[in-house]
Amino acid sequence: MKELFDWFSNISGLHVNPSKSQLFLSSSNEEFSQTLGIQSLSLPVKNLGLPLLRGVLTHQLCLPLIDKIRAKLQSWSAIFLSKAGKIELMKSVLFSLSIYWTSAFALPKKTLR
Repeated sequence: MKELFDWFSNISGLHVNPSKSQLFLSSSNEEFSQTLGIQSLSLPVKNLGLPLLRGVLTHQLCLPLIDKIRAKLQSWSAIFLSKAGKIELMKSVLFSLSIYWTSAFALPKKTLR
């Protein structure tokens, strides 16, 4: 793999930046990670607010989404808006959050409830 990165670098002029790169391996292989000089991590991790994972999304991994929705609802309760204004705010923002997640995953039934 290191030879392939070096070959690509020589051909393209592009280089891997080890301080900005992360390696996700299916099994722990520190030697491989050290050879490339790239930090090794295990899944799940977050990217753009969504969990990167192998397999099926579980309700446990959706808890950040639920917490984010609850936090927004609590912060909006103090806003001086009419009831209709609060409903529109909830529809637009909460709908956007759920669409963002469902564009990447089929959410578990427990999470949807």
